[in-house]
Amino acid sequence: KLCKSNPAVWQQWLTDVLADLESNPNLNYPSAGASDNHNSGVCVCLNCKAWDRLDAEPFTFNWKGKQEEYVHLTDRYVTFWNHLAKMLQEKLPGRDDVLLQAMAYGPSTTPPLGEGLAQNTMLAFVSSFPFATPDSRQTNKDRWQGWSKKAPNMFYRPNWWYFGGGVWCIPEIALQDLADDFHFLGQNSCMGLFVD
Repeated sequence: KLCKSNPAVWQQWLTDVLADLESNPNLNYPSAGASDNHNSGVCVCLNCKAWDRLDAEPFTFNWKGKQEEYVHLTDRYVTFWNHLAKMLQEKLPGRDDVLLQAMAYGPSTTPPLGEGLAQNTMLAFVSSFPFATPDSRQTNKDRWQGWSKKAPNMFYRPNWWYFGGGVWCIPEIALQDLADDFHFLGQNSCMGLFVD
């Protein structure tokens, strides 16, 4: 993963986004979300770790040949995204339609304990409800509600391919839960869905 505290990384992201916007003016949500394999390969430099909240919920990371218990990195990611959002706004002061796309995924799923996201951000919340155990479903809905107090714009990006029977290799039918959860999203700040 990239070093979130490195200003050269911020500048490269901005350079790439501006080039993408030049070739596609309709691009509205340039992504700054985490890449896959979210539980491994995160930066462990002192500057990045200084952005972490040690009172955050625990999270298990996998390294080559070992596991490490640490904390969710949400506050680190929020600090990173807000740096990028500020740079983006400075470069595009008249483009209120361009929002940095952040992603609550893996170690950034829990809501931040500190500051929230900048106004020119859009949070993609990645989760598995309704295809989840009742406890996991409620935990993720609680996290959604926590994020809704810290993020000005949110959409739901379910990870259903993996959880919708993928773990167990059997069909999963959750029609009533699906209807309930879509009502929950509509009543709790959801601006859209991205189902791939």
